Amino acid sequence: MKLVTLNTWGGKIKEPLIKFIQNKSKEIDIFCFQEVYSDAKGKISEVDFPGRVLDLFQNVQSVLTTHTGFFKPNTFDHYGVAVFIQRDIKILEEGDIFIYKKSAEDYVDEDGSNHPRNLQYVLLEKESKKFVVVNVHGLWTGTGKKDTVERIEQSNKIKEFLSRFDCPIILAGDFNLEPETESVRILESGMKNLIKEYNIKNTRTSHYTKEGRFADYIFTKDMHVTDFKVLPDEVSDHAPLYLDFDI
Repeated sequence: MKLVTLNTWGGKIKEPLIKFIQNKSKEIDIFCFQEVYSDAKGKISEVDFPGRVLDLFQNVQSVLTTHTGFFKPNTFDHYGVAVFIQRDIKILEEGDIFIYKKSAEDYVDEDGSNHPRNLQYVLLEKESKKFVVVNVHGLWTGTGKKDTVERIEQSNKIKEFLSRFDCPIILAGDFNLEPETESVRILESGMKNLIKEYNIKNTRTSHYTKEGRFADYIFTKDMHVTDFKVLPDEVSDHAPLYLDFDI
């Protein structure tokens, strides 16, 4: 099976992004997306959020006709994370839990930092084998990607949640973390950090001009990884991560 995780940048490069997803739709079984808007028109100011596609979830679902989509908001009811699952994979359970702040209605700073964060999960079954995929967009503080008390607590909450599953696990997303942090070490305990194992040096595209070229990760547990790579497609300020795996 094949999985792609991508921070969509709110769809700021809409046409190339949608074309990329459409072109990958027959190959990729599972998509994990971060920075997704759903039915946000009229709920936020398009002047304050220029270039964002405020119905991005609906746009993606319209091209992923062979996949089932699930959107989980972490800020009010219109911004969050989403997964799309190929319909020949059985969905046993899906949902989310908050890993920073208690709900999507919690206070949001004016600059968009420190807003609530959730963990989205799907428990799946293929050929009588169960596995779980977890999609995360980690805390952004506005001041870099080093450890904070909140980030360490967030990683501990993720690991605590994963401990409930006795099956192979894929943990994917934009964690807003540098590799050599305690927050990452907590996550990779008992799991394979594919960014480290494949000696990846950069998960950003040319659209990202700041320092710090890491943000996105895939961690696996009890999973046979056939291939892992950073795709060259420039459809966001984040690069898509590609995983080919067997359970």
